[in-house]
Amino acid sequence: MIPVDLDRIAEVTGGSLQGDGGLLIDSVVIDSRDVAPGTLFAALVGEHADGHEFAASALAAGATAVLASKAVDVP
Repeated sequence: MIPVDLDRIAEVTGGSLQGDGGLLIDSVVIDSRDVAPGTLFAALVGEHADGHEFAASALAAGATAVLASKAVDVP
């Protein structure tokens, strides 16, 4: 993936950004167990789990940011 900054991701998704928009993302994951530095964790709602519940653990594991469709409780 070509690195992209959070400002651009917010612009493309029509979302709002909380925090530093200049940070670069070089990969996207939907499983918090796959997080690595530079990762954007996309919190998806699935049939058996809601990714929003894993936002804090994804950040603690090193994710640069979380893409969410609803408010998440993160430090």
